[in-house]
Amino acid sequence: MPEGKKQKAKRRDVERALEGVLNSEQFSSSEQLSEFLSFIVNKTLDGKSAEIKAYSIAVDALGRRQDFDPQSNAAVRVAAGRLRQALALYNSQAPQNNAPVTIILEPGSYVPIFEVLESPIDPITSAVEEYVSIAAEKSPEYSEY
Repeated sequence: MPEGKKQKAKRRDVERALEGVLNSEQFSSSEQLSEFLSFIVNKTLDGKSAEIKAYSIAVDALGRRQDFDPQSNAAVRVAAGRLRQALALYNSQAPQNNAPVTIILEPGSYVPIFEVLESPIDPITSAVEEYVSIAAEKSPEYSEY
């Protein structure tokens, strides 16, 4: 799992991350995983994560019939396991994906977590900060910058 800051993810960043995941090799060939992930991410973004249950995933995302019984049918649990594996693979390639947010689905939960990634420091900013630090050590008048 990538290092991340503990801050609230912006909706547009999560939507951008979701789009990247859905267009990836791991997801573009699996309509079931894409529907599952889209459903749980959108419910969470809409503030309705309490509605994310095995039954609602089965009926609303996976197209199961209304008489679906999540206690006797493991379809959602199996799909969730596949989704976790595919997300883990996608997230392991996170630097290549260039998304500001990582979408995580932890074992035992169907509610996704949106981890905001720290932005890499711009090399120019880094060089200026280093220069100011060195200058401040040599001359106290630069310490105010």
